[in-house]
Amino acid sequence: MKLFKKGLAEFIGTFVLVLFGCGAAAMTSVSIEQGGYADPAGHLVGTALAFGLALCIMVYAVGSVSGCHVNPAVSLGVLLKNLFLPKEKREFGWKEFFVYVVAQILGALVAVLGLRAVISTRGGFGANTIQPIVASRGQPILIACIAEILLTGLFVFTVLAVTSNKKFRKIGGVVLGGALTVVHIFGIPLTGTSVNPARSIAPAIAQAIFAKNYTALNQLWIFIVCPLVGACIAAIMYFILFVWKKEPEEECCCKHEASVVNNIVNNYYGEKPAEETKEETPVAAEEVKEEPKEAEEPVVEEKVEEKIEETVTEEPVAEETVEETTETPEVKAARKKAVPFMKRLEEADPDLKSKYEELAAYCDEYGLHGRMSVSHDTYRLHKVRYVVFSIRGKAIKMHVAVDPKAYENTTMTIKDDSSKEKYSDVPGYIRVKSTLSVKRAKQLIDDAMAKAGIEKKAK
Repeated sequence: MKLFKKGLAEFIGTFVLVLFGCGAAAMTSVSIEQGGYADPAGHLVGTALAFGLALCIMVYAVGSVSGCHVNPAVSLGVLLKNLFLPKEKREFGWKEFFVYVVAQILGALVAVLGLRAVISTRGGFGANTIQPIVASRGQPILIACIAEILLTGLFVFTVLAVTSNKKFRKIGGVVLGGALTVVHIFGIPLTGTSVNPARSIAPAIAQAIFAKNYTALNQLWIFIVCPLVGACIAAIMYFILFVWKKEPEEECCCKHEASVVNNIVNNYYGEKPAEETKEETPVAAEEVKEEPKEAEEPVVEEKVEEKIEETVTEEPVAEETVEETTETPEVKAARKKAVPFMKRLEEADPDLKSKYEELAAYCDEYGLHGRMSVSHDTYRLHKVRYVVFSIRGKAIKMHVAVDPKAYENTTMTIKDDSSKEKYSDVPGYIRVKSTLSVKRAKQLIDDAMAKAGIEKKAK
């Protein structure tokens, strides 16, 4: 059903793009032939603006559903971009690609039928052909191919770069609509500007059937092959600039950040008794000798956790050792920038982030302490792991210290990861994507805490 909605959104988006873009081209052509209001310059600018504004409108209308590709070349670029990424980060595959392309072509065909009802066969339906300025020169086919590859490559590269940066999401429609407008202003005198196989296929077929003009149909291969080639080049450009050599740097930063965190944060869950050795300093010994009575008073025995937190905050030795090897501003920048878990969380949907924060707060109610590592957020108490969060695509994967077999006859689907050594103590896991799964995740946390005999903190 979700893929059907995406296909329907692509159908609507392509329908609007072809109806208004190709319609503007066809109608201004008719007006020029009949000596009407339009002139060649007005035809050029008007058609370019029609395509650009139509795309801008559709980005905001259906972009949240399908991404508003409305173009097989853009869909191919997005597919290749996802193939460059790790499997868990891919959001667009071959199945989505074929559904998108079919929906786009159908939307363009229906739009052309609408133009047939409005302008009959006049104006040529805005079909793409090699224009006189190119046909009059030598090697017109080569020039047309180069123009379409270049224009499509630049446009698809802009789409990939803008949609990958969350800073541009609010103005993405304006940027992409402006880019398509500029591409058409330059390309219309050369080829009529395709940069979109679906936009070229439908008018060429309609012109051949209704007007018996086969020029556009004979040249159609140019406007199918060349935009797809341009999309491949755009994906490679995107990979070189934004993916290639960026991941190794992130891995390096992550390793550096992990070592910094281990040095700066005195983690009392660690296996090594680092705190005990550090507390045996002359200063600590003097403090114990001066106030031996206070150590025996009931106030000190109230909460072990408070005592642990004090020892964690009063650790100047570890900070000094880090400052000798690294600069504090750089370390802070690395910690903020190079944590994949936080980066995935920031790039996730706001709804997913709110669900994670809700579950993390629920763990806090039991007094569990969160410790964020490179790829996980682990909640423990007294060196025992109870809950582990990680981001997997568009869902939160939550491991809990429960027995998955205990839920076999219930409505809760709890999967078993006990075969993996790193999850042997938290074998049961659930994927959290919906409100119902959040409730079930909380129930699992309650079950794990009840089994461990841990009660919620008093408010």
